Amino acid sequence: MSNGVLNQSSRYTPNSSKMMNGFSSAVSTPHNGSMNSPRLDLLDSTPDSIICSTLHIKGRLQYRELLRIDGSFEGQLISEGSLIVGPNGRLVSQIVGLDEVLIDGGMAEGSVNCKTLILRCGAKILGDITCKSLSLDGSCSVKGTITVL
Repeated sequence: MSNGVLNQSSRYTPNSSKMMNGFSSAVSTPHNGSMNSPRLDLLDSTPDSIICSTLHIKGRLQYRELLRIDGSFEGQLISEGSLIVGPNGRLVSQIVGLDEVLIDGGMAEGSVNCKTLILRCGAKILGDITCKSLSLDGSCSVKGTITVL
């Protein structure tokens, strides 16, 4: 872990009490009207790669299933998988074609186009959002348009 990135064979276990604090009481109803809350198992999944808090990357990044950003990334993301931006994470990129995106207190700058978007714990997005399902708590902010299909 000295280079700041865990690969698929490493294990990552988030501090679950910090990561889950306040989520269930502030979740909005998914767009389809069902009372089911968004998937919470994304936080329990083991990421393919992690950009740790001390790592700042610019460039092009391709991954298969799940990327977690606790540091910063600026550039092009290539994946059909999922993404977590942690509490101190910062992403400057267009998010296109991802399955599930969770911004857990971090910040994303650029447009977001995904199936499911979850914003919580003071997450910030600077850009337009297009998704099929959106959940956000009252502490989050979005500067841009929101389209839920």
